[in-house]
Amino acid sequence: MNKKTVLKISMLMIIGSIFGAVISFGLIELNEAGAMSYGSIISEFIFDNTILLQAFLFLLIYFPAVYLLMKGKKTLKNIDSVSDQEMDQIEKIGSKYLDLVLPVNGVFMILTFMLFGMAFDNTTNSGLLVVSIFLISTIATSVLEIVTIKFVQKMDERLKGDPISLRFAKDFLESCDEAQKLRIYKSGYKAFQFTKNASLVLLIIAIMFNLTLKTGAIPIVLTGIFLLMHIISYGYFEYKNQK
Repeated sequence: MNKKTVLKISMLMIIGSIFGAVISFGLIELNEAGAMSYGSIISEFIFDNTILLQAFLFLLIYFPAVYLLMKGKKTLKNIDSVSDQEMDQIEKIGSKYLDLVLPVNGVFMILTFMLFGMAFDNTTNSGLLVVSIFLISTIATSVLEIVTIKFVQKMDERLKGDPISLRFAKDFLESCDEAQKLRIYKSGYKAFQFTKNASLVLLIIAIMFNLTLKTGAIPIVLTGIFLLMHIISYGYFEYKNQK
């Protein structure tokens, strides 16, 4: 390890210590000022407006995902009837629409799960309705994902895999060409690095919240387990692929 690396690591540790101290001091001040009581107000708002918030999720996230799918299908529908020069441009535009469908749909699914998990125990008067909406949301998410994948496979018959099968990810990846695999690998690696760093930041925040606001060990344990699984799984598959 050269001097430049040691200096860089030392600077990062110093900056991290200062950053942590500032955040901890700020949390203590906010707690003493009673600002953290807003958390209970926000929680009560979520409990009292679960159904309305779920409706907003449909309007702001799910329906836009459906629109992106329809826009992509419409763009690529008549691609065979255009010239070779126009085909590349149309395919690029249509692919951009389709590439956004699954991420947006995934955001909708995660927020739906979060809303259901936070509000169900505290929604005594409309518990059945909340469960029904959650099931409808889950089905809608699954249907949109399957329809999108089926359309992508229809446009490129080389892509295989049944979207309702547990082997779909493996079969789909194996049917991709080298350029598609390279794109997936690059995106996956960048996502791994980003998620690892974000998880570490969340773990530090959870620790500081516990030190200053006594939030308990559960947020620390859950965040730590997620980070461990993330790193161990990457190391496992990297070791496995070297054989």
